[in-house]
Amino acid sequence: MVREQWLKQGKDEMPWALAFGAPPVASIAAAFPLPAGVSEGEYVGMLAGKSLDMVKCELSDLLVPANTEIVLEGTLSFKDKAPEGPFEDYIGLHVEGESSMQPLFTVNAITYRDDAILPASVPGRITDESVSISLTLSCLFARAWY
Repeated sequence: MVREQWLKQGKDEMPWALAFGAPPVASIAAAFPLPAGVSEGEYVGMLAGKSLDMVKCELSDLLVPANTEIVLEGTLSFKDKAPEGPFEDYIGLHVEGESSMQPLFTVNAITYRDDAILPASVPGRITDESVSISLTLSCLFARAWY
């Protein structure tokens, strides 16, 4: 929807911001397929029970959650593409040939909080963090039950 608005203006790119470490409710809303006409902001407010404080990006009028840890800001090209993938999933499956050409994101600014934390999960084969965390939790639960 937003992409089409920029294309109608004859633009080759649009401003884009990628927020790492935003409040979890914002991440949920960003990943959830919302019906046409419902904004992520409204959905976040509904889930959180209050509106989310937002701040303007450094290079554009885009807004990001005020307490985001790290923001990559730049442009998303409509014509330039780069290969993305392949990726492994959380159970370690890796399918050859899953690489595809995707729009190119050029980073023009990085802003961050003092002592910022980059939340990340690196899926892969045993013994990745998913397996390690699962085994640790299993041991803790078993200890509590027996």
